[in-house]
Amino acid sequence: RQYVETTLAGNWEAWSALMTDDVVFLVPNAAPVEGRAAVRAFGEGFPHLTAFTAEAVEVTGRGDLAISRGTYSLTAKSPTGAPITDKGKFLSVCQRKPDGSWHISRNIWNSDLALPAPK
Repeated sequence: RQYVETTLAGNWEAWSALMTDDVVFLVPNAAPVEGRAAVRAFGEGFPHLTAFTAEAVEVTGRGDLAISRGTYSLTAKSPTGAPITDKGKFLSVCQRKPDGSWHISRNIWNSDLALPAPK
């Protein structure tokens, strides 16, 4: 819930605070983004989202690690202002901190939509 809310608000400070210092995002079509500062910069550079949902369909774990698998959908503004829509799936690994809070350690997602046809 906080991940979605802070993303939609563009509150990148609060959004990145949901992650471990050594977080790794395995983003589609790009090299991994490693570390909280780099992930925050990635978020700040992401197109403005006008709609975003994420639903966990499975959560499992042991001890201080939890894994969630789920689906997402989003709508963003393109540089021209036209809407861009996407839907897909994600897998996140979370780590429990000594204070009992959970933080994202690893995150990967990819689209269910077909790639655009070559021009």
